[in-house]
Amino acid sequence: MTRRSKLPAELLKAGPAESVAPRRVHAKVYRFFSPSPKYEALFVGSVNLTGAAHSEGGNFETAFLIEPELKRAPDWWLSVEPTRPAEFVEAGEDEGLAAGSGMWLVVRYSWDQGTARVFWDRPERSPVLQVEAQGSPLFSLGPLPSREWSDLAPEHARVLGEILSSTSLLTVKTPGEEAATILVQEEGMAQKPSILLNLTVSDILRCWAALTPEQRAILLEERYLELAGPISGLVSRPLGRMETASLFDAFAGIFHAFGSLERRVLAALAAGRDKEVVYLLFGKKYDSLPRLLDRVLDDEKESEPVKRYVLLLCARQVLERVKKEASADFRAAHRQEFLALDARLNKVAEVREALSFAGAEERGHFLEWFEAWFLRRAEPLEASQS
Repeated sequence: MTRRSKLPAELLKAGPAESVAPRRVHAKVYRFFSPSPKYEALFVGSVNLTGAAHSEGGNFETAFLIEPELKRAPDWWLSVEPTRPAEFVEAGEDEGLAAGSGMWLVVRYSWDQGTARVFWDRPERSPVLQVEAQGSPLFSLGPLPSREWSDLAPEHARVLGEILSSTSLLTVKTPGEEAATILVQEEGMAQKPSILLNLTVSDILRCWAALTPEQRAILLEERYLELAGPISGLVSRPLGRMETASLFDAFAGIFHAFGSLERRVLAALAAGRDKEVVYLLFGKKYDSLPRLLDRVLDDEKESEPVKRYVLLLCARQVLERVKKEASADFRAAHRQEFLALDARLNKVAEVREALSFAGAEERGHFLEWFEAWFLRRAEPLEASQS
């Protein structure tokens, strides 16, 4: 039998004070109990009966099974509600969020420039505002002028950029009022660092070479579990991940991965998807070209020099092709980003010095010949005329 019911008022209070407003409950709690024999079991967590929770490759769901020691026979939590509701009130997305005057603060952060601006959207000057995130104080602001953009101090912008890597929500406190939760407006998202920045060179190449989004998702799931292992205690070796060198650690894998990256960038250019091109060529996400160069030139600079040398030449080849195919407007709009990539790729000279040759003259002659042929675009032979 199905009946309408409600929770006791004391469970719906948002705090201990008598004046606090009631809250909505969205918890997933499965309760099994019996008064005689006396027994109760609670299954509490994120698990639900959706397809994403139970299908292969779906959500990673967790929950706790609790069997408490009972001092008395358990009874129903819910009480029957005999009155039929006249209407169902929809809850807004902001329900449950505090609405102090700090809600009128607007914060805008630019990942391109590493700068931030603030705006007080009220007709009067702001009070002194205390800005926090994840329970920790960040900085104080104000009084701010009314409805006028102000630059955030560089040291405060730096702190804000660090916290935005993990959350976009800030808590704003004003004297004598409830705290307010606000969302930071972020610009230049292609430059925002990813939580998976610890992907190795081989992992980034595998992302580029993956034929479908599903394959890329599997790779990221594997690597996320590995990176989280030392902290969370999750398994450190996902099923199916090879410990020995794979195809993607060899040169065939490098060429295939860069070929896939080039085709993806050129297709985006042709379709006018400039944001995707910016993401891949200039962004700071886990699978962008600058992130790969950071790994090759900095994080993994002690690895095999021949491999690093070939990786940089492949990157140069892709960049030159994009310059040739991109429109003049695109090249002009991203002139500084192209120059920054050129500067990074020019560090191939440092890698050349690590290659073993009998002498400097032999190294110079060979590499000059090799690079000229490597960077030259191969053209398919025309079919012979019979």
